[in-house]
Amino acid sequence: MTFLPIRLLSLIAPAGFASIRAPACVRQRHVHKCVMPLIRQIDPPGSAILVPAALAAVALALVFLYWLSGRPGSPLDPAPFDLNAEMNLPALFSVALWIGAALVALACGRRSRAEGWRLGGYWRIMAALFLYLGIDEALMIHERSGALVSRMHEFQGAFFYAWVVAGLVFLAVVGLVFLRFLAALRPANLVLLILAAVVFVTGAVGFEMTGAVFESGGEEPGTFPLGLTWRKAIALEEGFEMLGVILLIHFLLRVLTDPRPPFRAAA
Repeated sequence: MTFLPIRLLSLIAPAGFASIRAPACVRQRHVHKCVMPLIRQIDPPGSAILVPAALAAVALALVFLYWLSGRPGSPLDPAPFDLNAEMNLPALFSVALWIGAALVALACGRRSRAEGWRLGGYWRIMAALFLYLGIDEALMIHERSGALVSRMHEFQGAFFYAWVVAGLVFLAVVGLVFLRFLAALRPANLVLLILAAVVFVTGAVGFEMTGAVFESGGEEPGTFPLGLTWRKAIALEEGFEMLGVILLIHFLLRVLTDPRPPFRAAA
């Protein structure tokens, strides 16, 4: 039994690499004849649950360390655990999540081609989108572009962070592009993917817009509804974002390990 990342590499790598596990069928380009036995052979039981559960435990630990390092008298340096900063442990973990999601989406695309699934191109679009979001997370492209927009026009209230406007348009475009894909998914897969999207958007946009209302001067600085402090709001925002990506990885791993196609039978 081989560890899951090895399996992912074997699915997305060129045929020569994959032939290490299944020489005959891959060399003959009959991948569809060997991909499912390969999955059954080297996929750890329950990996679609165990891997996301492990990632969720890491995310929870990072949120806890952010809270602990910010307490008065804490011996921990808060900088490496600051959820609202870049190039530290939480930021690198978020980037790794997006890259991992892109790799699994590519593996789904490889299986899609091998087994002749319909709508196969969507997996490549998904992988490209996740890779971009990982780059954006690393370089904070959306925040930098929002700062440029703010110099041209000053927004107030929920749109105080100017990037949110472009973000909502981006979400609408992505939703329209994937409408056909969503409509074809099996109900369980559809629910899981929508849940992942809702959780992520709640953190990335919902809490961001809530914080924007208060930072723009609508309320006393640092005051939030329901007794939230600024640090708690940041923890919820980043925690929801990480959980949303982890649920997305769970969806992709389900697709990759389920012997059935992810789509309903064509009418």
